Amino acid sequence: MLNMLDEYKTLTGMTFNEVLRKMGEVLPPQAYKEIQGQGVALTDIDPNYLTPVLVKCFGLPGAGWWYDYDASLVHHDRETKVNRNNKEYTIVEVGIPKFSLWYRYVDADGNICVSEPIVANGASDNRNLSYAMKGALTNALSQAVTKMLWQLLVYQGKLDHKNAGAKYKAQKERSNKDNSNGSKPKVETESTVATAISTPEPEPVAEAVEIYQIPEKFDRTKQGEEPVYSLEWAHKVVVPSEAKTLLAGKTLDEVAKDTVLGPSVINYLAGWVPKKGGDMFEPGDNETFKNLQRAANLIMEAGEVKDLRTKKRITNNK
Repeated sequence: MLNMLDEYKTLTGMTFNEVLRKMGEVLPPQAYKEIQGQGVALTDIDPNYLTPVLVKCFGLPGAGWWYDYDASLVHHDRETKVNRNNKEYTIVEVGIPKFSLWYRYVDADGNICVSEPIVANGASDNRNLSYAMKGALTNALSQAVTKMLWQLLVYQGKLDHKNAGAKYKAQKERSNKDNSNGSKPKVETESTVATAISTPEPEPVAEAVEIYQIPEKFDRTKQGEEPVYSLEWAHKVVVPSEAKTLLAGKTLDEVAKDTVLGPSVINYLAGWVPKKGGDMFEPGDNETFKNLQRAANLIMEAGEVKDLRTKKRITNNK
């Protein structure tokens, strides 16, 4: 009898079973971030880790895999919110109700075939429309690949930002042991893909990330939306000592409330003005610094801290 999982292959030569195992691998610990949702700690999966896995499994986008969406169904709404300083700002909410993902594969007879579409939806919000659209596409792609067991252990509540380091280390140790024995590496998707597929859906747990469905109004604190960058999140970001700036060790909320030093620190971290000496804050490839600058920008754009660029322009005009 034909076993599709063992006999069908992608254009990169991986069997379907190998693809499912790859999708279920534990990512490096930094791929899992804690987010707050409805009063409990949740785990967010960094979407930047998804594309390399798709390329490994299916090949280059546009050849081995691709996606499309019905542009006529895409909708966006604008919502005016008020920050804690009673200043209004606008959030653009984008929804993609119908998103489809395809891939090419080679069947048991050597024929190159195109899969049926994997249908999903996505949503995101941002002050900038283009960023909101990009976030909605990322969210939809992430939801589509969950049907290929992408990060299954997270959705089952067995992997989160707290235990990712230990599970990643254990996975590497198993892989090294299998390689030294000349056997095929085993990946934790609960031992085998067959077991994972046949395992009944567990009861929801507090730290599991739900598959996101588009509600009437989008809320960034809902489970499963990627990425999650809200003003509430920005307030909780801590300024690390490595940033080498004043008020290190405090949250951005505490920094913003410091009327003396806060404005200059937030403006600097947002990349809006240089610090004393003329140096601009450059995150580079440091993910912690990228999130720090992203959070500082959210606070600046919400009008919670004075824009010091305006002050400089007025001074120059004088």
